[in-house]
This record gives sequence, C-alpha cells and structure tokens, in this order.
Amino acid sequence: MARRRSNILSPHASSVREYAYGDSLSRIHWKSTARSGRLMSKEFDVGTSNEVMILNDLNDSVHVGELDESSIELSISLVASLCKKYINSNTPVGFLSYGKERYHLPPSTGSSHFDRTMEILAQAQSSDDKKLHQILNEERNIWINYTSIIVITPSNNIEWVSALSELTQFNINITVILIDPISFSGDGDQTDVISTLASIGISPFILRKGDSMEAALSRSFSRADSSKLAGLSSR
Repeated sequence: MARRRSNILSPHASSVREYAYGDSLSRIHWKSTARSGRLMSKEFDVGTSNEVMILNDLNDSVHVGELDESSIELSISLVASLCKKYINSNTPVGFLSYGKERYHLPPSTGSSHFDRTMEILAQAQSSDDKKLHQILNEERNIWINYTSIIVITPSNNIEWVSALSELTQFNINITVILIDPISFSGDGDQTDVISTLASIGISPFILRKGDSMEAALSRSFSRADSSKLAGLSSR
C-alpha cells in the first residue's frame, strides 16, 4: 500500500545527490563531495506519495497550428483532462508551465482546486523564453518531491530527454506524452526522441490531432514500436 508523503525529514539519509541551490550546509555529504570534487547533498527518505505533477511545454518554438487547431491548445486541454481525471479519483495533482509567466499550482484535490486549475489554464500564454530542458534542470527540486510526473510536449529535440534521464536516478514514476506535430501539418519527426526515451526505459504515449485522448493514452509507444519507426525513417 502506498504511503502518503510526509513533510518531516527522516533522520537518516537514504541517498546522495548533486547540491541544489538553497540546500542547507547541514545537508552536504562531505565524503561524497571530496570524492567527486563537487558539492553533494544528502537526500533524506521522506516516504512515498500518490501526488502527480504535470509539466506542460508551452515553448512557442516547438508548437504548430493556429488558435483552437493548434498543438498548444491540445496540450492545455490535455492538462485539464488529466487534472479532472486525477481529482475525480481523489489523487492530488498539480502542474507547472513556463510561458508568458510561470504557471504553477501545487498538487491538491477537490472542486475548488479544479476550479483554480481551470482558471490558471485559461490564462496560460505561450512564449519562447524557456525551453523544456531548462525547466527540467532549473526546477529539479520540484520533480524530486513527487512520486509521479507527466511531461507533455511536441518537441523533437532530444536535449530535454537528456535532462529527463537525470531524474530516473530518483524514485519517480515518469510518463511522457508526445503530441505529434506532423498531425498538425508541421515539421518535427519525433523518431529520435522516441528511440532515446526507449533507451532510458520510458515508453511515451503519442497524441495526434483528432485523437480521442482516452484511446491515445490507453497504449504507450513500446520499444518495439520505436525500433520499427526508426527502421522506416532510415529507408
């Protein structure tokens, strides 16, 4: 049975990770720091959690389409649908996006939380200020605080996959939902992204324009699928 995450740190360090800005000096693991030549911090056991955090990529450079017929609108609708699904099952869910502003809502449940979710999503505007790999790196302290994260993006740049791979060392369930830009008449072959995700043990879900979200999210893109796709693209 899953345990609820506690905000009280255990007195015992369960692992060691790279120092993050804001860590107390008391958390520095000096032996690992001396051995690696860089500051390392103790990672304390704070239990497990059913909390879900959604990261939606709102960078203009990776999105295609116009207005309601755009990958951005699809991604925002997907966040709303996922939040509704989790809240209905009484699972705490939150999200983070960077666009014109930093749009962030910590995980919670209840109708008021869903209303606040919809309010923020309605205000969300895209920009090209922050790329996905930057958000994954700069907001690392958010991701490692939750058991499950969901990444939504149409990006075909494998740089963000490299950033995501660094999170696999933590006890985090990582789900990736790729929005297919080609289905919006855009460029962006995602073969390399899918193959690279498979190499770190992540089978993404693929969502195309016009797809039923429920149907698209019922089957992830397997390692075998990525191999077939890579073979087709090389012909």
